[in-house]
Amino acid sequence: MAEFIDLEVSGLRELDRKLAALPIELTGKGASGPVAQALRKAAVIVQKAAIANAPDDPKTPIETSLKSGIRIIRDKNPGNVSERFVIDGNKKVAGKKVSWYWLFVELGTVQRAARPFMRRAMRDNAQLAVKTFSTELAKKIKAIERKLARQRA
Repeated sequence: MAEFIDLEVSGLRELDRKLAALPIELTGKGASGPVAQALRKAAVIVQKAAIANAPDDPKTPIETSLKSGIRIIRDKNPGNVSERFVIDGNKKVAGKKVSWYWLFVELGTVQRAARPFMRRAMRDNAQLAVKTFSTELAKKIKAIERKLARQRA
């Protein structure tokens, strides 16, 4: 049976509204905004752990291995949140998905037991990722405040 990890952080909607009220010149647009930058730094922590946890198969060439396929993707349509990054195991080489089987390794099949590496990476690093996100976002907000103060002066 699949195991999923839900992580809920409160207060981000209010913060997102306040950030949205700032001028675009200060917050950036899309992936250059403070929320996106902080989320990406947090996602890198989980990505590195997933790469470290991913099982190796000596028969698989490195360019098509699970480890090389773990990447961070910025969700272009994040739904009801302002930013979302997805840590994905589907790598494409020459237009073909080469590490498509990562989900079978992660969740298992009828014939093979699950060897979770993505979920374990998230579970083991959730607190550090949230702390990194909040620290990085606080830094970005302070930088924006300093820039606003200079512009007003």
